[in-house]
Amino acid sequence: MMMKPFLITLASALLLSACFEVPVEQDREPPKTTSVDTLSAEQVMQEHSPEFLQYEPLANTKTRFFDANGRITEKESKGGFYRKVLGKTPHNRLVLQDFYQDTDKPYTLPFVAVVEPQLKIFHGAGIRDSRTVWLKPDGSLLRVSEFKGGKAIGETWFFERNKAFAYIKLLREKPKLSDRVDVAAASAASAVAASTPKPDGKTKPVKTTKVPQKKKELEKEDTTPIVDEVDTSMSRGAALMRFFYPNGVLMAEIETDGNQQNKVILFYPNGGTMLQIEDNGSQSSRTAWDAKGGKVVPAEVSIEADVLALRIEHGLNLMGRNKGALADLLMSR
Repeated sequence: MMMKPFLITLASALLLSACFEVPVEQDREPPKTTSVDTLSAEQVMQEHSPEFLQYEPLANTKTRFFDANGRITEKESKGGFYRKVLGKTPHNRLVLQDFYQDTDKPYTLPFVAVVEPQLKIFHGAGIRDSRTVWLKPDGSLLRVSEFKGGKAIGETWFFERNKAFAYIKLLREKPKLSDRVDVAAASAASAVAASTPKPDGKTKPVKTTKVPQKKKELEKEDTTPIVDEVDTSMSRGAALMRFFYPNGVLMAEIETDGNQQNKVILFYPNGGTMLQIEDNGSQSSRTAWDAKGGKVVPAEVSIEADVLALRIEHGLNLMGRNKGALADLLMSR
């Protein structure tokens, strides 16, 4: 079977880096790692349950229909979606849920809408004021993104087989090269939760402005033109990205400015550092270690790096970052 160009280029670059064409730092110690708390499917399901959201059901609400592209329609359409208004929170906020039209299975878990929402907004951020969870047709988790006030906060988790697979957080500052990569815990507890407290009262609700509304007005028909906020959860600017093994151990961490400046660290399943790359478009350095922490030339970890490269490539595709300097850097590793 013919080897994929992606892997051929990767292996070739690692062999070249063993020579003097790519600087290899000899005295650097492996970056210290800490445990990274991944977001679990169980936690996601619990935090979007009726008990957690504490919403009051609303009877006889209107079902809205959308086509496969998320455009609102008068009736159901094949391959499309529909939206239900489940109820309202103690702060008079609507709780919505979207479904696959063909199967009636959930497309999202329940989420909290902004004040005076335009219910005909489907894909955009403008209607969302809490974490939103998207599901695959088989019911497993696909993507979890954070929203507040109709805008994307810039944190997203991706799932495979209900296990956290990748995480991306948009950054305001560019990564600093030649500094140790800080593998700080990306705790799900630090993510913005839904805008209502937990039943035990331990989690404080996000402050919201109470808007006096009659029950009939909560779901009033919106005849104004759609004014949406683009979901920028995965915009292609500066970002921190993490990728995980199936058991939740950190597999790779990438910091990028969204252009030429990139920092990449690959990890072994035991948590040890495998390979570190720092690149600014004109200069690049590679440092590699074996599974026991001993310094080796990058070519010696090429087989292990190839395996991780396939998973990272898949994650970059999900994030919409499969093109550009970062993708080229990974493919030329």
